[in-house]
Amino acid sequence: LMSTSAHKLNGPKQMGFLYEREGLGLAPHLMGGDQEMKRRAGTENIPAIVAFAKAIELEQNARAELTARYQGFKRQLVDKLTENGVAVKVNGKMGADELPQIINLWFEGCQNDAMLTNLDLAGISAAAGSACTAGSLEPSHVLSAMYGKDPARVSQSLRFSFGRYNTAAEIDELVAQLTKISQRIKK
Repeated sequence: LMSTSAHKLNGPKQMGFLYEREGLGLAPHLMGGDQEMKRRAGTENIPAIVAFAKAIELEQNARAELTARYQGFKRQLVDKLTENGVAVKVNGKMGADELPQIINLWFEGCQNDAMLTNLDLAGISAAAGSACTAGSLEPSHVLSAMYGKDPARVSQSLRFSFGRYNTAAEIDELVAQLTKISQRIKK
């Protein structure tokens, strides 16, 4: 199985798809209709389906451009934080084997909950783990698997995501806020 949400591709919210490998044989979710191969009753949201298809098309056509832009944002973020004297390290590696729109950074000496609170007050969205574990008090299972012997690294790391509509000026503002917040927290 593979599920995808349209909003992850700048498509409509509350729309997605579920891919099922042939022969898996899922049981119906809701009984009563022939829609969706008799797995779910109800009227299909045709405008949202068409919009999702268009979002996929637009993202595919801009993939190389967006990948280059996001990788540039990552370099800009890390380089400028370093220039500003912020003790930051990339969790994982930057390069071809990564999602270009996501970066996870370790802010040495700055607890992620304090960083997140201050970023939120500044109007900046970030996370300490994946979206599917939002609200959990447990540390990131991915970072724990990568750096389990270094609990500080797990509890002092933040994830940032970039999107089609982000700008270099927004990255500069993020750097300014992160610099100010990390200096304040370290005091």
